[in-house]
Amino acid sequence: MTWTQTLRERWWLAPIAILVVAAAIVIRIITTPLEVSANVSNGDQAVPRTATIDLRFNQDMKADSVQHAFTISPAVLVGFKAVTPREFQFRPKMSPKTAYHVGVKDAQNTSGRTVSSGFSFKTEPAPAIAAVEVDSKKVSDGQQALKPTGNVKLDFTQSMDSAKTPIQLNGKAVDSKSVSWSGDGKSATLDLKLGHSRQYQFTIPQTAVNRKQDPLASDWKFSFTTIIEVPSQGDASRIGAGAPVIPRRRSLSRTMAPSGSTTRARSSISSRRMAAPSTMSAPAGYTPKRSSSRTSIRSSIPIRRTVSMGISRRPTSSPAMVRRTSLSTVS
Repeated sequence: MTWTQTLRERWWLAPIAILVVAAAIVIRIITTPLEVSANVSNGDQAVPRTATIDLRFNQDMKADSVQHAFTISPAVLVGFKAVTPREFQFRPKMSPKTAYHVGVKDAQNTSGRTVSSGFSFKTEPAPAIAAVEVDSKKVSDGQQALKPTGNVKLDFTQSMDSAKTPIQLNGKAVDSKSVSWSGDGKSATLDLKLGHSRQYQFTIPQTAVNRKQDPLASDWKFSFTTIIEVPSQGDASRIGAGAPVIPRRRSLSRTMAPSGSTTRARSSISSRRMAAPSTMSAPAGYTPKRSSSRTSIRSSIPIRRTVSMGISRRPTSSPAMVRRTSLSTVS
């Protein structure tokens, strides 16, 4: 008897074999535990706050059941997307440097079986600008009278994505060719030529991201002012390019105009009526009385007089000095 004849006589064994295989599959499905895994590890301390939380199950799940089973605390807005019957994506709007706990409670598969899980993590701090250096010296925001020498360097707290970190100077974007990034992406050197008496304001928008695509917490602004250049009196070493030069003042000559000058000296005699001799003597024992007015001592009593000459000078529109002669009487 051949084997084909045997199968024809024992055809009833085929349904039994099929039932056994089906039963094995069902038993395996029943005995296989329903599991879920996430792309975020439990206890992770540097999760980007823009990261998505992906849940993967080993069996087909009910999407609405998975969505309602997901919880996060502190509570934040969460976006949901069913990628496949076994993979689901959650996008919470998290804050930087914050601890979170994610829970999955009673998520059901297509057969009604449930699964629960949970894990905790902490988001990393938002990237920020740590310091600004000019000529390898740290500069504070709003600093005044800064010496305009050297390049400007920006230091970041995290490795930045240079292609997505635009830098602006006084409202205009800095050419990427003028910015040199370090290998680790934590510093950017700007090839700028600073000038005197100018204010420089640097800005980086909040959309700038690090290499994990985590953006800044807010827009960043920083400014400083270079030293104000005061023009000196003709000293070329202290004057910048294009600065005005104040000419030196000519000192007034203390010498009198020569006798042959065309300028006439003005002369005034304070007392033309004085006809007494240049020296006179008062009687013995006489004491002069002072007048209440400011004019002069009574001239009725002969006293000793001294004649002095005074010369004063003041500048006029002509280069020569005007000579003034006065004759005063003093007691």
